[in-house]
Amino acid sequence: MSVIRRGSSASSSVTRKVTGTAKVQSTKPVRELQDATDADFGTLNAGADGKVVSWDNDTGKFVLVDADTILGRSSEDGNLSDEFITQIEAQIDLGDTNLGDVDGGPFS
Repeated sequence: MSVIRRGSSASSSVTRKVTGTAKVQSTKPVRELQDATDADFGTLNAGADGKVVSWDNDTGKFVLVDADTILGRSSEDGNLSDEFITQIEAQIDLGDTNLGDVDGGPFS
């Protein structure tokens, strides 16, 4: 006659206690950048053309700004890097440009 042993009903797996929880703001898949929860681009139309994406620390979101605004902020301290000046000088060749009669304004 065969002997049948009774198995234990207790689970032999080990579980780890989770101390933190994931904070998911959105489960919506992001297919386009403007659909991201941390992007605030407003209405994307012809008025947004030519703008670049920048991070806004005050709102904690990506926003669109004019490239001129970024360049203006980077030069507020009056100290542009030598590498930047060298790159601009290499890309702009005024020797072949006919500017005509240009008034440079007063210099002090």
